[in-house]
Amino acid sequence: MRSNTVLNLGAGRAVRNPSVLERYSDRFPAVKFQTAAEFLGNPNLVPEKSREFNAGLVSVPGWSVAEIDVLHRVIDDYITVTPDADLPKRLPLNPPSSSATHRAAKPGSSGSTSARRPRSDGGSTSRGIRAAMHPA
Repeated sequence: MRSNTVLNLGAGRAVRNPSVLERYSDRFPAVKFQTAAEFLGNPNLVPEKSREFNAGLVSVPGWSVAEIDVLHRVIDDYITVTPDADLPKRLPLNPPSSSATHRAAKPGSSGSTSARRPRSDGGSTSRGIRAAMHPA
């Protein structure tokens, strides 16, 4: 390898504990994940665990800097929010609308909102490549 080229290698792990709202909220109205809904906590959530590996090259041929990085990330027990059909709605969030009437949704009525509960999902994997070139 030439003296103006550097190889970078990295590895890491992280843990994200569920937030207080994700674990213990009681009908918390929110717009989360671009969805208006009411959220109920789930005290049985387990922490997310992730591992990431990356490798990259940085080269300075004189007039510019060229970089390329490759990464691979695996997340176990990914915390996500999903509708729970067993939970009736109680809050009038994002009420259904029609051209004739605009009324707030009644508790338990159908509409575009739903009660949602966080859950630990199986997992997620992501891979990526980043390339850049800029003046030295």
